[in-house]
Amino acid sequence: MMLLLFETPSGFAIFSFRASVIEEPNALEKIWTHFILNGTAKSKITCVCDPTVMELMWGIQIRMPSLVPKETSGPTEDDHLPMSQGLRKVLRDYGCDYVNPEMLDQPILLTACALFECDSLEDEKSEELSHLAKLIKVVSGINTEGWDSLKIATALKKIWCPEEAANSCEIISEGDVSRLVNDADKYKVKLEKDACLELSREIMKSRGVRASKEKVLQKYAEQAKKAYEAQKLINH
Repeated sequence: MMLLLFETPSGFAIFSFRASVIEEPNALEKIWTHFILNGTAKSKITCVCDPTVMELMWGIQIRMPSLVPKETSGPTEDDHLPMSQGLRKVLRDYGCDYVNPEMLDQPILLTACALFECDSLEDEKSEELSHLAKLIKVVSGINTEGWDSLKIATALKKIWCPEEAANSCEIISEGDVSRLVNDADKYKVKLEKDACLELSREIMKSRGVRASKEKVLQKYAEQAKKAYEAQKLINH
């Protein structure tokens, strides 16, 4: 069998056919009657074109210089429009929804990406953190309802490694901190210390990155807005 990659107005098609058909003496006649007149060639691969695929294509266009260093052409205006839906959501979540495709630049993209990774980590660990919050309530009798990821992570650090959470009273009340420290031995039979500490450090590091990157994103967005508005005045 042989595969044929064929470009069409709507994309690429891949056809499979018996390879010997192009090796026979009367190959031209056979190809004409078999493929063109009869139209019996069938694609073996299902092609997909939906918003998810377009999001992927947008990302590849944006990252083309790093994916294919020899490719010197950058994204055209059409490649930028419409703006990636994932990027649009990050900008909206962090109060920068006024950024339009014309303002978009590499610093904004990279900062938004870092924020997305921080948010994704918390989403990924949310179920595990929720379970740990319930366990803290059971073991230490602390009302953990409404605790966010950072507060749960800080509590875990206080249980297993209190010296690394010296300023935890700013996040957790002094009374709750005392309970966690006093009940540390009770958690040893229910939780794995190393796993808890790793999770705690991941969340706390992520929160630190998010706090700094959020400020940076605001700065870049404002700079892009000013530059965009200045350019509009020049053009008019």
